[in-house]
Amino acid sequence: IVFEFYHDWAPLGVDHAISLFQDGFFDGIPFFRVIKGFLVQFGLVYDKELQKRLGDASIQDDPQLDPPIPFAPGIISYAGSGKNSRSSHLFVSYGSAKSLGTQPWETPLGLVTSGMETLTALNGEYGDKPNQNKIRNRGREYIQEEFPNMHHMTTCTVDVNEDGIAISKLATSFSSEEDKLFFISSAVVGAFLCFFTLRKFLKSRGAGGTKSN
Repeated sequence: IVFEFYHDWAPLGVDHAISLFQDGFFDGIPFFRVIKGFLVQFGLVYDKELQKRLGDASIQDDPQLDPPIPFAPGIISYAGSGKNSRSSHLFVSYGSAKSLGTQPWETPLGLVTSGMETLTALNGEYGDKPNQNKIRNRGREYIQEEFPNMHHMTTCTVDVNEDGIAISKLATSFSSEEDKLFFISSAVVGAFLCFFTLRKFLKSRGAGGTKSN
């Protein structure tokens, strides 16, 4: 799976997300909220101290772009709970829900440019059932007992290309934590998808560029 983060979309959010990826925060975490047709969310680690030290640190909201970036399959954003509440919780949109992106903390950060088929194939049988407080307090034991087929991220690497775009490559355990079958998408395919999507997006925004509210 390849994520591309665009600094001009949300500079504070991108810097924070990339820092978490580079620190290995997302390695081994569960995709604890998978709602087919809507989104997949992640951002809670099993290590309480790590969650407290890195995961619970919040940042200020970025200004929303005008016009806003429309949510479509593959758009990456923070999941927040109010003003300046962005922390370690990220989600990837599965569809084009109009309810997404209406709040400042949901300003998009980037785009899945390769491996979207892997993300959409994640196990969605648990939906919203996993309790975030129990994940924090009981960690891996809670997930293994109550949600044994939940998928997990395994490792992440981060690169910055010549345009300053941060690229995060994720290896994901596909069947369960115990199943070691990994699906990693081609960067060549990702580059093509990124070019096609951005060209379509920029064309729809017109030649006037973007501005902040």
